[in-house]
Amino acid sequence: SGGKLGRSASFEPAPRTDCPPLGDPLAARAQPVVGLCTEHDLVIRSDRTLAPGVYCGGIRVRDGARVTLSSGLYVIKDGELRVDDGSLIGAYVSFFFTGENAAIDFRREATIDLSAMRDGEIPGILFFQDRASDEGRDFKIESDDARNLLGTIYLPRGDLFVNAREPVADRSAFTVIVARKIELSEGPVLTLNTGYDDTDIPVPEGVGPTGDVVLSQ
Repeated sequence: SGGKLGRSASFEPAPRTDCPPLGDPLAARAQPVVGLCTEHDLVIRSDRTLAPGVYCGGIRVRDGARVTLSSGLYVIKDGELRVDDGSLIGAYVSFFFTGENAAIDFRREATIDLSAMRDGEIPGILFFQDRASDEGRDFKIESDDARNLLGTIYLPRGDLFVNAREPVADRSAFTVIVARKIELSEGPVLTLNTGYDDTDIPVPEGVGPTGDVVLSQ
C-alpha cells in the first residue's frame, strides 16, 4: 500500500501498489520473557560456542572469529548483534531484540548462516523485534555471505536495509519478512523462497502458506 521506489526491472514479480494496508499478521504472537543478563557487552575475537541466554549490551564478533550458536533463544538487550568480519552460524536459533539500540548489523565481510527455532517460545521466527521499540530502528544486512536466513524476520517497528553485493537468503527453504520498511541498495538480490515443505521449521500462523505472498506493512 505504501508504493515502491526503483526501476521496474528491479522487481520480479512486479509489485501491486494499490493494495489496502495490512495489519500486523503476528500481532497476537506473545513476546518472549526476558530474564536476567547472562553476558554483558560481549566482544568475541576468537572461535567460540555460545549458549542461549540474555546478552545485555549485545554481541560483537570481530577479528575473523567463528561463533557457533547452540540451539535456543538469544535475547539481545540494549545493544546490537554485530558481526564485523567473522562468522555467525546456528541451527534452530532465534533472536529477540529488546531495549535501546537492539538490532542487527551484519557487515560486508561477515558470514551468516542461521535457521530459526523448531519449537520453544517463538518457533519459526528467526528475528523478533520488541513491539515497544522505537519506530524506524535500522536492521542492516551488508554481508556478502548471508545465503541462509531460514525463518521469519519480524520487525514490526524496524526497517530492514539490505545492501549486500551477493545474493541474500537464496539458499533458505523459506524466508518471510514482516517489517515497517525494506530498502535495497548496492544491487543485492534478496530472495524470498517459499519451500515450506522442505524444512522441519514451522511457519508462524498468519504468514507463509496460510496467506498471500506480500510485503507488509
